[in-house]
Amino acid sequence: MKSKEYLFIHVYPGEKGRFVFQHELRPDNSGWDGAYLMFGVRYSISVENQPYPVLCTITADGCTAHVPDFPKIAVHTPTLDAALLEVKQQIQKVLHQYKYPPIPTKQEEIVVLDNSVLVLVKAV
Repeated sequence: MKSKEYLFIHVYPGEKGRFVFQHELRPDNSGWDGAYLMFGVRYSISVENQPYPVLCTITADGCTAHVPDFPKIAVHTPTLDAALLEVKQQIQKVLHQYKYPPIPTKQEEIVVLDNSVLVLVKAV
């Protein structure tokens, strides 16, 4: 960078909670709209209203549900309703342990088998 050039950085939200950075060098600062550049600012992305995918496998002896974003959450109950209620409670419990909870996996990225269903569960 030459001593008389200005570095402009544009930051905007990207996919999966990440940010996209674009930069350009300009010979002067004309066109600067007065926005201040702040270093050290932390951004957090809220997942409170985003549903987590739950993969439910239905068999003759009940329903097994697990959450791809939380591999330790797996329940087996007699009914689908009971499995979803239990999973929702466990997701709520686990989310309180995270400072930065994981961004929910997109449902199109999950493989659903023949005897399974994908349900989106809000943890609110």
